Amino acid sequence: METLVNKKIIYDDTCPMCQWYTGKFIESGVMTEEDRLSFSQLSQDYKKHLDLNRARHEIPLLDTQTGEVLYGLDGLMLIIGKVFPLFNEMLNTRSCKLIIRPLYKFVSYNRRIVVPAGGHKIGFDAAPDFHWGWRLFFIFFMLLMSYQTFQFHIVTLDKIIMSYNFIGLESLFLCLNFVGIMLVSLKANTLHQKLDCLATLTVAFFLSLVFGFLFSILIFNILQVKDIHFMILVSVIFQVIFIKESERRILMNQFLK
Repeated sequence: METLVNKKIIYDDTCPMCQWYTGKFIESGVMTEEDRLSFSQLSQDYKKHLDLNRARHEIPLLDTQTGEVLYGLDGLMLIIGKVFPLFNEMLNTRSCKLIIRPLYKFVSYNRRIVVPAGGHKIGFDAAPDFHWGWRLFFIFFMLLMSYQTFQFHIVTLDKIIMSYNFIGLESLFLCLNFVGIMLVSLKANTLHQKLDCLATLTVAFFLSLVFGFLFSILIFNILQVKDIHFMILVSVIFQVIFIKESERRILMNQFLK
């Protein structure tokens, strides 16, 4: 595989997602460890080439020889095109970038909500700005995904245990969780912090539904346990998991300080 020459990718090292995918570039061989620089330890020699405000929202790829900087999709498509040469031409077309750009912005503006960063390190803080549109869309998307997961969960359980009492209890838990999410979110100080808190709690809620569903299917299909009382206990356990995950995310993002 061809290795990029004279290129430095500069990433948000407080963002676990950014650490992960830039690490994959290194594992693929398209870049070396020396080609990946963190914002928190970035020298002034590199900073002078960057539009730091833009760099917080679009990851920069710096050419150390010419000083040219590619931001966001332009840089990522160049790297991914080297990793997958077969798709290089397609990935770098205007139409492809036009289609992918909204998804990139959706992830970029919400990256510290999806995976909590736990505050910033010493040096430049690459946290993205709060964007009303992308945050509200994220909340709507996570609630929609949670609803669809819950519906699938209920339909599957109904076929297995055929107990309307249990289905009603699951629905009650859903309502109580949603009320809890709203009440906790209202404790935040500013309106955008309330939305940030609401967004991160919807992620915790969605994850608890997914893991709860998978665990329930495991119990039914592998262990052949269909006792309703045992399943109620399982539901309670996952309510606790949801609460603990919510606490962890809130503490890491410090919404209620």
